[in-house]
Order: sequence, then structure tokens, then C-alpha cells
Amino acid sequence: MIDVVNKTYRALTVLFDNRLGGELVKMLAQQDFLPRWNEPTLS
Repeated sequence: MIDVVNKTYRALTVLFDNRLGGELVKMLAQQDFLPRWNEPTLS
């Protein structure tokens, strides 16, 4: 359980870091892992 918490903390730290998080979002935006996925809608 400690290992899961540590890995989650590390992932969130990278995601919310101004420099690293921005780069991660740019990298993910370049690839569409689910090309036929429906866009979410608000009802």
C-alpha cells in the first residue's frame, strides 16, 4: 500500500508541476490512444 501511495504522489507531483505537467499534457495531446472514443457530453 505504501508503494501505491508513493507512486500516486509522484505521478500527481509531475502532473501538477508547471513545467513537467505542461510537457506531459503536450506529449499526451500528440497521441490519440482511443481514436474512436466518443467525446463526453454534459446532460
